[in-house]
Amino acid sequence: MVSAAEVLDCTSHEPLPVLDRSDNTHCYNCIIESMQTQAYDLARRMLDDWSLAEDAVQESFVSGYRAFHQFRGDNLNAWLMRIVANT
Repeated sequence: MVSAAEVLDCTSHEPLPVLDRSDNTHCYNCIIESMQTQAYDLARRMLDDWSLAEDAVQESFVSGYRAFHQFRGDNLNAWLMRIVANT
């Protein structure tokens, strides 16, 4: 198995291989860094309030972290933005 630290460049949106789930925190931190602005923009457009958008994105990232083991490796961006939209 490959460690997320060896595979995931924080600026890359390449499909993820099978990851060492013990390294979820590093991997998910990279995901948050690379998608944070897009998530805030989506939430702000949907909620029309910056502080509500910040709360929604924070909740979304927590929900995404809890559900990260369910990510199938298809489209990381779509998966996380769907969580933001549903929060």
